[in-house]
Amino acid sequence: MDELMTTLESPPGNETMMTCGVRSLPPAAIVFVSLYTLICVAGLVGNGLVIFVVLRFTKMKTVTNMYILNLAVADLCFLVST
Repeated sequence: MDELMTTLESPPGNETMMTCGVRSLPPAAIVFVSLYTLICVAGLVGNGLVIFVVLRFTKMKTVTNMYILNLAVADLCFLVST
């Protein structure tokens, strides 16, 4: 039992071994993750609004707007899958 306790204790003077592998991200990674999140949220909201408006109002059901609706649905599917 004493052997088990000595292997779990950290060596004297080395308190950094108890960090459990936690490390900080570089600033560039934080910027890229923030931008990706912002773009994804803006795309979800914008495409959702396009889909809502085209389906809600009957005057918006033209051939051109149906094409835009299909583009918005495809973009929404892409955003959700990534």
